[in-house]
Amino acid sequence: LMPKRAFQALVRFLISVFVFFFLLEVMVRIILPQKINPNLQAPAFGMSNALLAGTDFTWIDHRHYPTYNISINNKHLRSDREIPYDKSPGVFRILCLGDSVFFGSGVEFDELFSSQLERLLNQEQQSKKYEVINASAPAWGLLEYYIYLKNEGYKYSPDLVVIGLSPDDLRQNYSEKIQF
Repeated sequence: LMPKRAFQALVRFLISVFVFFFLLEVMVRIILPQKINPNLQAPAFGMSNALLAGTDFTWIDHRHYPTYNISINNKHLRSDREIPYDKSPGVFRILCLGDSVFFGSGVEFDELFSSQLERLLNQEQQSKKYEVINASAPAWGLLEYYIYLKNEGYKYSPDLVVIGLSPDDLRQNYSEKIQF
């Protein structure tokens, strides 16, 4: 057993360490405040990780990406506009499904693959109008692509569906996500 004096010294030491780290944390929060970016996920379309509808903010992440803007419309799409389900006559609609690469983590809207594709197709072809819809979200994989297409994507009447696969899409374990 520990003598009474040694126990009291240990308790004082532990309390001192706790108080030191508590005060250090308070000072760091005051001197170097951290901007925490909001969560982009919300339940929709029968899955828990769709994009949060109506989100519009500036993403600040000093470690990985430059500052950029993210706009998510009311139908959970990263888009600079609302996209109706009904397709105008003469429009060829392309639906892009993907993960954070297609979502465009780290880039502005006009730098997205879907935005660039729409711009290039419309400048090359004057007789037909192309609409490219970015239905991608970070951390999505094959299961989310299927659920989105089955529950929501078909409503846009796409003429073509482009799926962006990353190597990690094939490693995901879907056995825990699928329930019959």
